[in-house]
Amino acid sequence: REMEDVPGRLKDAETVIKLDPRFVWARTERAEVLGETGRYAPAKAEVDALIRRFPKEAWSWAQRARLEGISGRYEAALADFDKAAALDPRCGPLVAWRAETKRRLGRYQDALADLDLAIRLDPGYRGAWAWRGRIKLLLGRTREAVRDFDRCLKLEPREMLARAWRAQAFFLLGDAERCAREYQELH
Repeated sequence: REMEDVPGRLKDAETVIKLDPRFVWARTERAEVLGETGRYAPAKAEVDALIRRFPKEAWSWAQRARLEGISGRYEAALADFDKAAALDPRCGPLVAWRAETKRRLGRYQDALADLDLAIRLDPGYRGAWAWRGRIKLLLGRTREAVRDFDRCLKLEPREMLARAWRAQAFFLLGDAERCAREYQELH
């Protein structure tokens, strides 16, 4: 299902849990949907129970880290992402999500190092390209940022954050025409 179909995603997760209560993906998906809809306490209870039952399951730790980040507890999120990455060190998206948490903490160089690793591990993960471009944009490395946004948009032309950040980069480069075209694509 599309990410925007929150009720459908929740229904799918509930159906799978009924079929196999031990299926970790379904439980982490349910927790993610609960967190996205502002129900943090039941979402956190779900992942805490998963972590107790399956302490070596990286996605449970990653989901708890995402919930901690949504709640603004970035240090706790980073600790959980570190655990997840240690359990599954070859998973590019886990490393990229950890990098985004480091960015929120202002640790840009550490975040860039993680994003470089995430891209080496999974060059098809568009989030790593978009987030790396954003950090480069924040650091004033605008032309490099545009290249990362371009790569992200080749992978997924509808990636709106990369498009918006690329528009900002064009503005900073003084390219009003490309900036305007980019914003038109957003609407």
